[in-house]
Amino acid sequence: MPLPLWPAGEMFNGIGYAGRRSGREVARYRETAETLRGIAEQLRFDPRRGNQFRALADGFERFAMHLEGVADMVCSVSSG
Repeated sequence: MPLPLWPAGEMFNGIGYAGRRSGREVARYRETAETLRGIAEQLRFDPRRGNQFRALADGFERFAMHLEGVADMVCSVSSG
């Protein structure tokens, strides 16, 4: 899936950009994290690979939490 191109001002200051990405993107990152954790569970005979998948899943989860935080900040700034 190609990355959407936003006007330069929206990407630079984060307003609008974070709001557009937050809902569906957060859900998709969390789904990806769950998928990676499922793959890690199937790799019982190669613990290092499983740990790599778990670490990658944790990264997706942290990114989803970051997007939620940015979206919350944008909402509080725009309403205040």
